[in-house]
Amino acid sequence: MNEIPSHHLSWLQSFYSLPGNDISIADVDTERFPVEASEVIYAMIEAVDMEQESGCMIVVPVVRQNKVNGWFATIQNNNLEVDLVNTIHSWLGPSYNKLCEFVTHDVNDNRVRALRSVFKGPVLRFYGQEKSVITNKLLTYYRLLTQRPSFSKNRKRTIGEIRADLEKALLIGDRPACSSFKDELFSAGRLNEQNKKFVEIQINAGLGEWRAIALNKPNLSTLADLYLPKNVISDLIESLFRTFIEDQEFVSFAGFLDTVKNEIVAKYPGLFQNIQVTANWRVNIIYLCQQLLVKSEDTDLITELKIRLGNKFRNDWIPEYKNILLEINEKKSLSSHVPSGSLKTQEHDYEERFQTLLQEEKTLSNVLNLLQCYLMLDSENLVDDFTRYVTEISDELIAKLPVGAQKTIRSSIERMVLSDNPEGWLGWFQLANKSGVSSEITEIIQNNYKNWQVSDVVENEQTFNNFISACEGLLESNAEIFQSHVAKISESFIENVQIAAKQKIEIAKTLLMCLALVDQKTKIDLDVISSITFSVFALNPSPSDYAEIIDILNEQRRDQNSYLTVDWQLEICECLAANRVPSDECHDLRQEYFLSTCNDLQRYAHRLSATQLRLLDFLSNDYDFLPDFVEEKLQEKTLDVSLSETSLAGKVIGIYTLTESAGQRAKSFIEKMYPGVTVKLSTDKVCSERLKGLSRSADIFLFTSKSSSHQAFYCIKDHATTEPVQVTGKGTSSILNALQTRL
Repeated sequence: MNEIPSHHLSWLQSFYSLPGNDISIADVDTERFPVEASEVIYAMIEAVDMEQESGCMIVVPVVRQNKVNGWFATIQNNNLEVDLVNTIHSWLGPSYNKLCEFVTHDVNDNRVRALRSVFKGPVLRFYGQEKSVITNKLLTYYRLLTQRPSFSKNRKRTIGEIRADLEKALLIGDRPACSSFKDELFSAGRLNEQNKKFVEIQINAGLGEWRAIALNKPNLSTLADLYLPKNVISDLIESLFRTFIEDQEFVSFAGFLDTVKNEIVAKYPGLFQNIQVTANWRVNIIYLCQQLLVKSEDTDLITELKIRLGNKFRNDWIPEYKNILLEINEKKSLSSHVPSGSLKTQEHDYEERFQTLLQEEKTLSNVLNLLQCYLMLDSENLVDDFTRYVTEISDELIAKLPVGAQKTIRSSIERMVLSDNPEGWLGWFQLANKSGVSSEITEIIQNNYKNWQVSDVVENEQTFNNFISACEGLLESNAEIFQSHVAKISESFIENVQIAAKQKIEIAKTLLMCLALVDQKTKIDLDVISSITFSVFALNPSPSDYAEIIDILNEQRRDQNSYLTVDWQLEICECLAANRVPSDECHDLRQEYFLSTCNDLQRYAHRLSATQLRLLDFLSNDYDFLPDFVEEKLQEKTLDVSLSETSLAGKVIGIYTLTESAGQRAKSFIEKMYPGVTVKLSTDKVCSERLKGLSRSADIFLFTSKSSSHQAFYCIKDHATTEPVQVTGKGTSSILNALQTRL
């Protein structure tokens, strides 16, 4: 008698439990368990244990009423869907064509959770009538795997590749993908514990989980005393602002200052060692408060921070602000009249010592003494000498210095790296265009982009045109670098409310063109294309821009024409249907796009799910065209009982999205598809009583994570009676897919 190995028992127990299966793995050797299922399980376990390095496909049968009712599949050591699908295509061919769909993100399904607790690849569900044929092919596959010679075939992805995918997942709000990419990044063995903390902060900030950062006080206190990249500092301060400041009502500026002091400045003074104007108004206002609280004499910085805040700084606070500024100027005036005779003598001694130390051996003691002289003199004339000196200090010696000394030295080194190039976005693109060293330019944008002023790029037509030209130049000279940082560019420009629509459209077209050049697109790439497409069409592009975007999408459609991209194609058609068409010519282009998509989908009509077919039927009302195969396939669609549609009569479904048109269309579709269901839509940006009530009453809550506010996210999370279902896209198709996967 076979025995399930202990290291596989836990996840198999989770997989073979209700509601996904009506049998336990403990029954695997009994008559209750189908033989064709137990044989596949044992063969799979043997192959998995032998193929730990190279990886293999994991296929687990679904058992209901003592019969095999389908299969779930994943892959052992890879995040790419194409590997899994290609393997299934190669071994099973057309015998599973009744249903085949990815369910990776259905965290409410115990079978998906079980597989993802052990394996890092995507999860696919498939079903076919030829069950014995599928079983025999699976057994042959596993038998051959156990007999083949051992070799490694998986290429380890670089840190840059993994980071790029992680940032794309953050851009579209795909929480499961973020978790998977984080695990892959950490397992690569290239990040120390400090850098791992930086990645976790980046993920929490990108997903809007600000409380997870701000309420972790031990972690915050530790980080505040370290040298931190500017982007990390920005995320930390923003998390504190959003958690402790943003939702409060303040009668006076004095009250606001007092709260900022107690909750942020006094608790984490280490975050304010190197203050500069950033692109984030929340960070700028905290920096402004800190400078006012310590009565900083750098009035130029204070004034610039205030100007950058614009209307974010309340008008009724201005008198109090001016009074504090007046006190600072009076203090500054008094300090300028202090007798300077003794100070000059001290300065001479420090400068002489400084020049001597420049020539001596770089020991721990000498470095600290020179740093003390430099800080005491605080002279711009010594900056170049000091910078040259610290760049010659070894990393090992810097690591032995006190934290404060490390911060000063690393900041000087960073300024030197950037000194030969213009700062900000335009400067980075110019540097990237002329530099072939990907690691250096990647590090610069990774550490600084959240502080770069977007307004500097869009302030006048000439500067903006230079920026677009720099983007296009980098696309030609180093497309790989551009593609790696698409998510950062989209986050900084397309999602920035301060940028004019016309400029956003130009940047969006450039990003879409960039993504079009990616040879092998993953699902994450397609989701990013979808996200940018939704954003750009919501801006009401001109007829010429509309036509240009349609051309780019047509190229994508032709290049990505496969069954695996059906949901993506439907999402794009949904986006075109839901947004304004600027001219009759554009209407014709939109119509042609839908007809071409239908022609593509006809090739996979036998594989389309009932939801996909019904969505096509729904879209036919917008395009005044219904493909012939839709009604035919809907009539003959008879799925297995385990995969059939669930009755939702009497149930309440909540949908949260700020893309109201997509929410309304999803509401109409679901109510038509499931008679008797009640669908309630929320677009509240704050934790209103209505949103709280809906969270409590909804039997299923669909939450569009990237089309949301952080207040709404925590409101739903705190009050929902069931775990909210994450919707990764912005359109109706994404909402429906999330619901179907949940069911």
